Parts: sequence; structure tokens; C-alpha cells
Amino acid sequence: MLDREGDKMAATALAPVSRPAPIPEAEYAGGWRFADVPARTVMVDGVPISYRLWDDAPAGAPALLFLHGFRAHSRWWDHIVPFFRDHYRVATMDFSGLGDSGWRDRYTMRGFAREILAVIADAGLAPVTIVAHSFGGSPAAFASVLDPDAIRHAVIIDTRMILAGVPDPQPIELQAFNASKRIYKDMDEVRGRYRLIPSSGAVDAGILDHIVRHSARADRGGWTWKFDPSFDPQLTDDPDRLVPPGVSMPIDYIYGDRSGVITPELAELIVSLLPNCRAPIVIPHSDHHVLLEQPVALVAVVRTLLMRGPLGAVGGLR
Repeated sequence: MLDREGDKMAATALAPVSRPAPIPEAEYAGGWRFADVPARTVMVDGVPISYRLWDDAPAGAPALLFLHGFRAHSRWWDHIVPFFRDHYRVATMDFSGLGDSGWRDRYTMRGFAREILAVIADAGLAPVTIVAHSFGGSPAAFASVLDPDAIRHAVIIDTRMILAGVPDPQPIELQAFNASKRIYKDMDEVRGRYRLIPSSGAVDAGILDHIVRHSARADRGGWTWKFDPSFDPQLTDDPDRLVPPGVSMPIDYIYGDRSGVITPELAELIVSLLPNCRAPIVIPHSDHHVLLEQPVALVAVVRTLLMRGPLGAVGGLR
């Protein structure tokens, strides 16, 4: 459960605090390794939030927290984690309403920020660098305003920030997210129904299959999606949904050159509205789902940014 002191969090873990034994990563087609470790849980405002922690880096290693996008889950990062876990304490988490976390009656930006801070506190990650895709970028920025000491740096990937001055997407852009709960008879039907939204470029078949298998749960003799279909990605019913002004956290911003979510003009606008954000970095031959479409390029860029540090010279890699 979380206790409030201003907006800083103190979390009580439900899972053991001892370091788990490292679990070998499984080899899959195409040479990709998928990291796995038992999930932990922290309660945030009455809802269980699931996260995983790879704690086998050397003592004193810096920490990374990977955040997923809308209708996604922490397993989207499983093929990325192996590139970082030897030198960083690495965590991934599921936002409420998504993945293996619980659902809420109402979702708010502040609530998602509190979930991030709860995981940081429970796992002992502060000060952490956050790597956030899509929807995950805005609550990461919001969390940095609530507790500036918890987050030292963020790498934000193809996020249409929910920020004053950034236009909302057109309603037609959100229609693809309309969904109702359905039961599928088996995992083969789940695979056949799964679609990346927005549509994507080529994704390695092993990576995509891994994501699909962790996107559904058993229900009433069949399978259903893990996400809450009532979850609105723009949080339009939340009057405090905008990231507050004064985001002082250093930010690096990445987007795909073929993204259907972020145009070059929009990327420049977002960067201009964040006071400590370096110039945008463009990943070639990638649509919105950069971590799936160009994972090697993304790993190389993120590694470079981490070595460069959050307080490097102004100006991004292009």
C-alpha cells in the first residue's frame, strides 16, 4: 500500500525482497533471447501492479526502468533486456489495466505516475533512468515532476506527449483502439486476431509470437486479452491529464522515420516544449513500434545515450 507524503511514495512489497536467482534466458528463432524472472507485486491505491526486476548486475550498478505503450505490456521489452542486464539493474512493469496488473474503475495520469514511483521505491531503483515507449512517456514525465529525485533521465520513444501545446490526435486515429471483451477458443485464434496498432513494418516472427503469448489470459474455457477495453489512451475524462509544466528531468527523444504517430514537425514541437530535452533522434526504417521493428538500432542508440549521460552537450544524434 502507498502512503502519501506530498506526492512521494513509500511502498510495501508483497513479494520477497531477497534477490531472486538469475533465470536463464531462452533461445528463440532468429537468435533473440527473451529475459524472464518471477514477477513481483506492489499495491498502488488498492490495485496490484506487476513488475519484474533483474538484479544480477554488479553491486552499485545504475538502474533502468522500461515502460510499455498503450494496450501493450512489460513483455514487449523481453528481447531488449538481455542487452542491458549485465551492466544495469533492470526493471519492467505493467501499468494498471494492462498486462498482469489489476484494473481500475478510473484511470488517471497521476495514478499512472504513482504506479511508476511505487515500482521505483519498491525495487530500490532511484535515481533511475526510464526508457518509455509511446503511452509510457507521458506518465514518466509526470512522475518526474511529482518526485524529481526518483528519476534522473528519460529516453522517450515515439510518444505523442499529453502536454499543453501538443495537439490531441484526431478521433479517427483512435478508432482502431475501440474494443470489447471477447473469448477466443485457443491460442491459435488469439494469434490470428492479434494486430499491432497502428500498423507496423516487419517484426521478427519470434519476437511477435512471444508478445502475443503474453497478451492473453485464460478465461471461461478460452482466452481473452489482458487489457481493460474501457481504458482510454488519451485519458479524456481526467481533468489533470496534462503533464505539468516544469519538467526539469533530462530527456532524450527518439522516433521512427516512418511513424504514423510522430511526424518530424511534431517531434520538434514536443522537444521544444520540454525544457531539458535534446534534439530528436530518428531511427531509420521504423514505424511507431521502434522496439519491435528496429530493436538492434534502438539498443545501439539507447546504449550510446546512457554512456553519454543525461547532462551531455545540447543537441541530439540525427
